[in-house]
Amino acid sequence: MATHVKSLTHIEITIVLILAIVVLAVCAVYGSTIWFQQQHPSTTCSLLLRTYKAQCEGVHVYIEDAKAIWRNNTLVATLNIQPPNPCTKVDTVIETLKMEREVRVTVVVNVTKPPPGTFCIEVLPPPIRHDIAIPLKKETGYKVVVYAKFISADKLLAEKPILRAAVVCTKNNPTIKEILDRPQEHKGKTITLNAVYTGWQPPQNLQGPNIATPPLTRSDWTIADSTAWIYVAANSPAKPALDPIRDWGIPLTIVGKVETISINDVTVPYIVALEITTNAT
Repeated sequence: MATHVKSLTHIEITIVLILAIVVLAVCAVYGSTIWFQQQHPSTTCSLLLRTYKAQCEGVHVYIEDAKAIWRNNTLVATLNIQPPNPCTKVDTVIETLKMEREVRVTVVVNVTKPPPGTFCIEVLPPPIRHDIAIPLKKETGYKVVVYAKFISADKLLAEKPILRAAVVCTKNNPTIKEILDRPQEHKGKTITLNAVYTGWQPPQNLQGPNIATPPLTRSDWTIADSTAWIYVAANSPAKPALDPIRDWGIPLTIVGKVETISINDVTVPYIVALEITTNAT
C-alpha cells in the first residue's frame, strides 16, 4: 500500500519558521536575564529603625508603627504624646529640617502645668496622636532623626531623641543574614561588608544574632546591612573613629574575618575588623 506524505505549503512553512524564531528569542532573553541577575545582583534597601521613649514633666512622647513605604519613598509613623493627667495642658508643634542626607524632625512639646493647689483627678487622658510622613532617599546612610523638645514657661527643659532611622542599600556576598544563618560555613573567611555603623544600638527591626548580648566585651559594636545586623569585636586590629551613639547610621566598608564563639551552647558569629573605611559625606 502506497504511503502519501503531505507536503507543507508556503504559508505553513512560514508559520513554522516564525514559531521557531519566537522560541529562540524567548530562550535568548531568558538566558540573558539569568546571566544579568548573576553578574549584577539586585540591590535591596531596608530602613533601620531604633525608637526611644522620652519623658519630662510627667509627659511621655514616643513613636509607634514606623515603617518605610518605598513606592513613594516615605517613612510613616504615629507620634504619641501622653499627658500625665487632664489638668496638664500640652501643645505641640512639629518642625522639619531637610538636608542633603538627613532629615531632622523636632517635636516641640509645650507643657503647661496647673497652678499650685489645683485639684486634679489623677487619671491618664487619651494620648494625643499625630500621623507623620517623612521623605526618604534610597541612599545608604540617608538618616532621619526625630527629637522631642520639652518646653515649659518659655524655658527649654530637655531635648531627647525618640527615633533614629537609616537607609541601607547593599548587595553583599555573603550578606550578614547568611553569616548569621550559617556561621560555621563562613568561619575563618575574610569578607568585605558594605554596611552602616549602628554602634551600641543595633536596629530593632532586623534579624540579629541568636544571643543579642555582645559576644566578647561590652564595648563590642554593631553594623547592619539590608538583611541583618552583627557584632564587630571591639579589640579588632581596625577601629572606627566614630561615636557609638552619635554616629549611628554612618556608612562604612569593613574588610574582616568571620569568627564564632559558643555561648550557652549557641554558636554566635561576629566580625574581627581588619580594615575600616567610613563613607560619611
